[in-house]
Amino acid sequence: MQTKPIINKPNWKNRTLFIGDNLDVMRKMPDNSVDTIVTDPPYNTGKSRQSLSGTNYHDNWTMSDVRKGELIEISELNPDAFQIIMAAECSHGKKMKAYLIMMGIRLIEMKRILKPTGSIWIQCDDYAHAESTHGCHLRKKQLPKRHHLEKNRRQQRRN
Repeated sequence: MQTKPIINKPNWKNRTLFIGDNLDVMRKMPDNSVDTIVTDPPYNTGKSRQSLSGTNYHDNWTMSDVRKGELIEISELNPDAFQIIMAAECSHGKKMKAYLIMMGIRLIEMKRILKPTGSIWIQCDDYAHAESTHGCHLRKKQLPKRHHLEKNRRQQRRN
């Protein structure tokens, strides 16, 4: 018999907008506590950029950007994602591997904090290098199946 996940009370105010690196913020959030996640992650273009707010960020990933233990954590929590990352390294090199580790660990956290009735909105841009299709494939492997997303859309329309 499948048990329902416990919905946890958020440890932040309603309608809070977090800006910046989301990994540290998400790791402080309880499981099953977020209704909606909207993210506009880097696209792995290989360039440094400046946001509209003037914040500088890099979009050129190396293994030195990866925190110690993240790849092991991905391998334990999502073996399919780990396999995608390792295959991408073989076909596209260490920079792609670093980018996918950065994205993978965040997607795992997003899935953990999302309520079962919640939704995740990820901006994927066609502008990114063709290799970033691995990133989109990784996202699909880590997020709920499409029928769950369709069910959530139908529920949102009713409300």
